[in-house]
Amino acid sequence: KIREASSGEDFVLRRPTRFGLGFQLTMPERPFGKSARSFGHFGAGGALGFADPEARLAFGYAMNAAGPRFRNPRVRGLLEAAAGAAH
Repeated sequence: KIREASSGEDFVLRRPTRFGLGFQLTMPERPFGKSARSFGHFGAGGALGFADPEARLAFGYAMNAAGPRFRNPRVRGLLEAAAGAAH
């Protein structure tokens, strides 16, 4: 079972976050998948890895040039497309 190990403001990023043991947990403002059990990690420059156990979906994305630091529209579009394809 995936459990929250910590939550609160990230002191480096100055944003709210939730973590399990070694990965970020989905949040309404930054969802990984459609289910509350989805988890993953946003990486530097727009890299991303996530899984949604309920959808039986895992996804990884790395690019050859860094994108915007936060709220990369390409990453958000890929997340939405992957989650939509799984349901």
